[in-house]
Amino acid sequence: MLTRLTGAASRAVHVTMLAFVLITVVSVAAASAAGAVPGIGVIRLGESASIGSSNLPKYATVILAPHKYSYIPQIKSASPEARVLVYKNPLSIIDCPNVDTCSAGVTLAQAQAHDAAYPSDPWILRDAAGNPVKNPSYSYFWLGNVGSASYRQQWVANVANAMRLGWDGVDMDDVLAQISGWSKGVYPKLYPSDAAWESAMAGFMAYVGPQLKARGSYVLASAYKYGAANGSDTAAWWRTVGPHVNGLMREYWVQNPNNVTQMLDTNPCCWTGNWLGWLSLADTAKSVGAHFFGLMRGSSTDTHMLQYGKASFLLVWDGAGSFMFMPSDAVDPWNSAWTADIGTPLAPRYQVGVGWRRDYSAGTALVNPNASSAQTFSLGGSYLTPSGATVSSVTLQPVNGMVLTKASTSVSVPANTVSCGNV
Repeated sequence: MLTRLTGAASRAVHVTMLAFVLITVVSVAAASAAGAVPGIGVIRLGESASIGSSNLPKYATVILAPHKYSYIPQIKSASPEARVLVYKNPLSIIDCPNVDTCSAGVTLAQAQAHDAAYPSDPWILRDAAGNPVKNPSYSYFWLGNVGSASYRQQWVANVANAMRLGWDGVDMDDVLAQISGWSKGVYPKLYPSDAAWESAMAGFMAYVGPQLKARGSYVLASAYKYGAANGSDTAAWWRTVGPHVNGLMREYWVQNPNNVTQMLDTNPCCWTGNWLGWLSLADTAKSVGAHFFGLMRGSSTDTHMLQYGKASFLLVWDGAGSFMFMPSDAVDPWNSAWTADIGTPLAPRYQVGVGWRRDYSAGTALVNPNASSAQTFSLGGSYLTPSGATVSSVTLQPVNGMVLTKASTSVSVPANTVSCGNV
């Protein structure tokens, strides 16, 4: 039974509750200012980890080249919750002196030694003429036999052993349903068609994913299948491999891979008008129990691309996974225009004219994917733009996005009231 308090008792409760509210607000603000920002990530391969390395702990997901494990203590010390993954390629065999620091899961020396001992179970795939199949763009990438049980076992053993260096898991690149694009039309004799390759790669993932997960590793697959411009073929591939991994990532998510400065839109004239189709990959990932990762590539100074990608991601984010960025330049990409933390989603996205909006506990995400019309958003309150301006409405030009933070996170308690029900 509730009892109404009066006089000194009422004032005491009011002061106590006000103090509690203020402490809570300060605690939330302090928590958001430290550690990793949820929902964002960066990929730093080669020697690029040193660029903006002080900001690496601020990302929820960090993917590094295998030989950059020395950055793990720095990241985890500042942000224990950050997920640091090692880059590994499942279908490539590379000539590396050390398997732990190799971008492939199996080294060329291991593969050659195995093939010499077991010629009927090759790890290095060859074409009909007996020549090793290599990636024309990277001639040091030899095609590995993902359909071989012994290759799969060695891949798991090597990658699992590398986890002792401090990695939280692995980013598996090139989880491809077709091999013809990778090899520029050359098929290995054992898999003379894309359909044959797809079956072999599906089997590889069905074995490797659960094996690594059982050892405590987070498994992220950058999985792709060429086909319909709306992403439906990739979605079908995700439904095949997704149940075996923790996360699924799409490279060049809402951008033209042939021109990374061009964003996908909703113009029905062209294949680049399938923005909504690629957004739906988030639902596909969720349907198979995997986290969604959308990866974009380009210049660290291209804030238009970064804001459009991050705002699009926030329209579909379920609190897990990350909007990933892989810079093409030697510049630290950290920029509040796309790295700002606006809290947790309050409700699903909703359409505003030709644009879309989704509200968060500490901000809002706006996207105008229309190719020709501007869209004005009446915000219903005061928000801060990435430049720091306070606004109550925003007009986005065609194919633009923006993430805004609430202008004030303070909590006011009216005098002589108690903000804890009808006490």
